[in-house]
Parts: sequence; structure tokens; C-alpha cells
Amino acid sequence: MTEFYTRALVLDREDVGETDVIAHLFTETHGKILVRAKSSRKITSKSASYLQPLRFIQVRFVTPKKNTATGYILMDALWDTVVPQIPTEVKATLLSLVHTVRELAPENQPDKRVWSLWETILQQPQHIPSAAHVLLQLLGYYTDQVTCGVCKKNTPKRFVIRKELFVCDSCASQLPQDEILLHV
Repeated sequence: MTEFYTRALVLDREDVGETDVIAHLFTETHGKILVRAKSSRKITSKSASYLQPLRFIQVRFVTPKKNTATGYILMDALWDTVVPQIPTEVKATLLSLVHTVRELAPENQPDKRVWSLWETILQQPQHIPSAAHVLLQLLGYYTDQVTCGVCKKNTPKRFVIRKELFVCDSCASQLPQDEILLHV
């Protein structure tokens, strides 16, 4: 087993089994990774409160003895940077950005520019309005000279994360309600 220690942003978490959690992290040194936090949902777990989306943490994780789909095993988690209180109206935008990184960033590919953008966004919320545009460019989705992927006419104002498609407001209004859109 190889042990790693790094800073991470919690992107998402999924409950697995009765007590385990799969955490989606974007780390400073490894990029996007999955870690399995064993027994994290037990009342005595020390790591449970740290594995919440939009939190910067310090993590220690190891490679498993057997190759598994979860990637790594979480050993420890601690607070790293205290993020200022996020207003409710801004939280939806931030969760869309987190979902974008979770879906589109390559696994195990560190990206200092994306990491730096997250540090800026969460420490200085005034940068949030332009963050979607910058994040998409860092992930390789350029918004210059793009037309709507559905009607091919209008200038796109939204990005459909699951379909990796730019759409105009008119076409976006026809999409299912559960589609996660970024305003670009």
C-alpha cells in the first residue's frame, strides 16, 4: 500500500452499504479521485463531518491491497481551510460547479489551475459569477464562437453538464428539470 497526504475539496459523497461512504474529492496533488471512507456513517466516526460538499480538508489515503472501483481508501480527514459562510442563493451555483468538476475532470490528473480557481472561488465569493466560464475553459470547453447545440441558431447561455452541450435559454427551457445547467 502506498500512502498519500494532500489537501482536497469535497465534491460529493455517496452512501454505500450500512456505514461506508464513497467521497468524490478534487485534490491538490492527484486531481479528481474517489475514496472509500469505511465506517464513516457510524456515530463514532471522526471523518463524517469533514466529508461534506464544498469543504476543504486535509486527507490521508492509501491504495487498496486489491484493485477496486473506488480507487483509494480514506485513512484520515481534517479541516484545512475554513470556507466563509456561503449565501443560500450562491450555493446552487457552487454545487453546479462542483458537479461539473465531478463529471468532466479526468481522474488522477492533477490540475493546478482548477485547484487555484476553487481556492479563489471559495475564499472570495465575488468571483463566482465568472467562475463557470473559466472552469469550462480550464476543462477544455471553449465558449468562443459557439452556437446552440440544439437549434444551431442562438448564442448559448447555458451548458448541460451531462450531455456536454452548450444551449441557448430557449432550448434550455425545454430540457428536463433534473438536468444540471451552468450559466456561462
